[in-house]
Amino acid sequence: VYWLFPPGGNEQQARQDDYACMQEAQQQQSSAYVNPYGGAAQSGSTTNIYLYKSCMYARGYREGQPPK
Repeated sequence: VYWLFPPGGNEQQARQDDYACMQEAQQQQSSAYVNPYGGAAQSGSTTNIYLYKSCMYARGYREGQPPK
């Protein structure tokens, strides 16, 4: 996704906002199963893209095309 800056935005602020929104959009995920032969479990984090995009929109960014 290419983000268009809000009015008065710059590259440094965009990187900071991108990082902050990415952190806010992280969610823990885990799963496990057991069957007659054993079982397994795993956990980790994943990025909720809808939360990430909502955060960027709330900060004034809009999706667009990169300059040519």
